[in-house]
Amino acid sequence: MYDDDANDGNAYDSGEFRELNFNPEIFFVVGPLADFRIQFSPLDHESNGAGSDTSRSLFRSYVQGIFDRGTYKLSLKLRKYRKLDQNPTLEDFLEKWEANFEGGFGPMRFQLAGWQGGKRQQGHGAGRHQP
Repeated sequence: MYDDDANDGNAYDSGEFRELNFNPEIFFVVGPLADFRIQFSPLDHESNGAGSDTSRSLFRSYVQGIFDRGTYKLSLKLRKYRKLDQNPTLEDFLEKWEANFEGGFGPMRFQLAGWQGGKRQQGHGAGRHQP
C-alpha cells in the first residue's frame, strides 16, 4: 500500500516507486507474401538500465509469423533466451512462445492471447473485448 501522509507519525511512509526498463532490438521483416509475413530478431535486449549490483538484463532472439487479413490477425512468436549470466534460472519463468488472435464483427473487436513458459510456468491466456 502507498502511504504518503508524512505528518501521521508513521516511520514507514512510502516513497515513490520508479522503474525504468529498456527493450532495444534489431529485427527484420520478410514479406508480405500474400497475407503472411515473418519477423525475426537476432538481438532483442531487455534491461533496467542500472549498473553494478542492481543491473538486470537478458538477451533473446525470436521468430514470429504473422497472418493479417482485413479485420483478422493471427501471430505466433517463438523465443530463444541467451546470456542469462545474472540469473541463469530466469528462463524457467519466461515464456517460450506466444500466440495472439485479433478479430471482430462490425464495431465489436476482440483479442485472445496464450503463452507457454519454462519448467516453472504453466500455460497462460487472456481475452479482451472492445466495444
